[in-house]
Amino acid sequence: MKLHFIPDGALDTPALLLANAEPEAVRRLAEALADAELREIALHTLPGIESVGGVKLTASTAKTDLGVRAVGELHFDWEMDAEGWLGVIDLLEPFTHPCGSPRFQYLHRTRGISVIISTGESW
Repeated sequence: MKLHFIPDGALDTPALLLANAEPEAVRRLAEALADAELREIALHTLPGIESVGGVKLTASTAKTDLGVRAVGELHFDWEMDAEGWLGVIDLLEPFTHPCGSPRFQYLHRTRGISVIISTGESW
């Protein structure tokens, strides 16, 4: 799975794209996010995730859903509360099974930076 930053992503807002999602990599991502003690996980370093162009995405649990914010040129923090992460895990579940046709899903969608997962090269 490749982690891309797309400055002019969907709906003319920036997006982080997890492209070429394969079931095993998505399972590992969901397991990492399911950790009840999620403090901070560098998603770009997880097995099965390859950063494109130096993109870094760190996930952590906050008291409220703060979403994604840029903390550097290609470094992003994604902060959600525990319930928000459970919602993301639910959205990842269909991607843990092989599928014959390309598909995509917003994992987080705001006017700020969105997070999208796709089985193809784009959404």
